[in-house]
Amino acid sequence: MKVILFGATGMVGQCVLTECLISPIIEEILIVGRRSCGVASTKIKELIHDNFLDYSGFYLSTKKWPLISHYLKCTKIKSASRY
Repeated sequence: MKVILFGATGMVGQCVLTECLISPIIEEILIVGRRSCGVASTKIKELIHDNFLDYSGFYLSTKKWPLISHYLKCTKIKSASRY
């Protein structure tokens, strides 16, 4: 199984990454983020992507991943304040 993980440097993303690394079912993890997650593993491939309004480079980089099993997005969404 191959997984793409966005947000691996955050609190939830780190937990998801840990579980992905432990799981024998998951063969490869593509981590997409603004900076390196700092975890070394043969399962991990990292794609540093700093402009999330432009995904052209992302699509070119993921052509090597034709069959993605799971896509995990662990990012927060800012909510509008009522005050």
